[in-house]
Amino acid sequence: FRNLTLNNRNLRAWIGKPGRFSLFATNDQYRRIYDWNGGDYTRRRNTNVQGMYQPSRYFKFFGGYGRTDKHGTTSFFLPAVSDSITRRGDWSQTRFNFGGQAGDKHGQVKVEYRKFDFTDNTAMAADRSADQFDLTATSTVPGLSQVFLAGGLSYRKDKIDPTATELSTTQYWGA
Repeated sequence: FRNLTLNNRNLRAWIGKPGRFSLFATNDQYRRIYDWNGGDYTRRRNTNVQGMYQPSRYFKFFGGYGRTDKHGTTSFFLPAVSDSITRRGDWSQTRFNFGGQAGDKHGQVKVEYRKFDFTDNTAMAADRSADQFDLTATSTVPGLSQVFLAGGLSYRKDKIDPTATELSTTQYWGA
């Protein structure tokens, strides 16, 4: 059997030169049918692109973009009562990131910014977004090459859009 009517597709592509640059892209989509005539179905598409450029041995820049869309109905079967629940969904999520990394054989520093947006097309109060900043540092201890230190900071701010409700978190770590 061939799955021609469900419009399922998977694509992966990469181009690059190790240690210099790379570009990686994916696109996956599928449709799931929940009833015999195809009236209840879910369609999902996920697209991502990631890139990296390394102008020298000690510096690297990177970034990416992704989008996920889902719409249709989802059915859940409840075996305890021999019934099912059908729920409609229509949403999209976008995300992007960019950053840089600098380092040598003794350690490195990495800085990255990430942005997330979620749009719910069925309920206005469910839209939300987030901004995230990450800083990571690693180093050997001078004179003690067996001792390796690592630490970082992560700050994230989430916001629910029309209500202007915000949640901020800051996390420090070290080892």
